[in-house]
Amino acid sequence: MKDIEEKSPSFWLGIPQDKLNQNNRDHIDLLCDAFAQNAYNLNVNWHKTNFGDRFSAFNIAPYGGEMATADGDSLTRLVLGAHDRCIRVSISAHTFKQITIMMHSGRGRTGGVGSRHRTMEQALQYWRKYHPAEPGGITDQTLLKRAVRNARDRSTRGKHPRWVAVKDQFQLGSTSASDLCRRFDLNPDEEVK
Repeated sequence: MKDIEEKSPSFWLGIPQDKLNQNNRDHIDLLCDAFAQNAYNLNVNWHKTNFGDRFSAFNIAPYGGEMATADGDSLTRLVLGAHDRCIRVSISAHTFKQITIMMHSGRGRTGGVGSRHRTMEQALQYWRKYHPAEPGGITDQTLLKRAVRNARDRSTRGKHPRWVAVKDQFQLGSTSASDLCRRFDLNPDEEVK
């Protein structure tokens, strides 16, 4: 327990310790990580913070008046940390200069939309499904897969193994051409026209 106390900013004595459980401590740690500050440096009135069994509500005035994905990236760190720790985070206005950051624990990695919390990788995969990373909406990986799948040997007529077409299309050796076919789950020996 002493190791946890030494590492966790939630054990700072300016925070009412009698109100905290492990969920609240995890929330304080995430908040401190997001702002790259220790608890005593955050602009939070700890005695007015709402700590519940599985939630914490922090009223905070972010330095510079904002949270961002760059130029300090506190918003990015908050989102990444929330996904890593399986903590639901919401942000809302509190006053003209303050926001409320609400954190809820207790969601798992499986279940329905209302009961699961995706990993960062799962969230990014879901995002990329509808928002490809490359301009024009097609990733390099997708273009390469299409080129391999549709490769045809122009020098011969009739059918030939797919690896021959890939070898000629990409100017590769036979082993590399076969490996490229397998990379995209295509049979290198499949006969193509």
